[in-house]
Amino acid sequence: MYPYHIQRIRYLDPADMCSRLELCRWINSSLFMIRNILVTDEVRLNRDGVNNTRNSHLWDCDNPHATVESKYHLFAVKVWGVVIGDQLIGPYIFPQRLTGDIYANVFQDELSALLENVPLQIRRQMYYQHDEAPTYFSQVPNRWIGRGGTQNWPPRSPDMNTLHYHVWSYIKAMVYERKVNTRELMQRILSAAKGINIAAVLRKFTSSLATRVRKCIQADGGHFEQFA
Repeated sequence: MYPYHIQRIRYLDPADMCSRLELCRWINSSLFMIRNILVTDEVRLNRDGVNNTRNSHLWDCDNPHATVESKYHLFAVKVWGVVIGDQLIGPYIFPQRLTGDIYANVFQDELSALLENVPLQIRRQMYYQHDEAPTYFSQVPNRWIGRGGTQNWPPRSPDMNTLHYHVWSYIKAMVYERKVNTRELMQRILSAAKGINIAAVLRKFTSSLATRVRKCIQADGGHFEQFA
């Protein structure tokens, strides 16, 4: 017998599985479109890093009822990024409170400049992917993947988002390689993004979506990462 870790996965409703299966079949029918999907996502980074307390224990004869204090106010920034093909665009630092109007302004005023280096042919064919966040609902383009869009984006499915399962973890590893203070957090984020902006690395990230799509279909829209 050997010890194994239990992998944490996100809860899925039966309806989520149907939605996931529909999306994966749609992508799998034309895998070439993966390079034309503008994948978007945001992440919240703070100065304290990522703390894993799952394996933290206190050994004692009796329960010491130990506690650990956490700060009431934690400085953090919300970072938004885009992946299209083998390009990472951004990151774009959002204000602390993200609203639908602010997000719409990014599309109307900032996105064209952010996509300046993306070939025109790709921009004409690309689909905009949005997750289920309320601020993303009913945004500008006609060719988009999300709630009410050309193709629905399944709820609770970060395992289908390139930025979530690859890019943010890479950036976090670089940002928190050394202890970070408040003043340098934003610069660490921007420097980490420049370090990942390598075509070969991003090509690997994007190509893994094709594998995930096939595994999701094999799992009938259910969880598949534990078998990867």
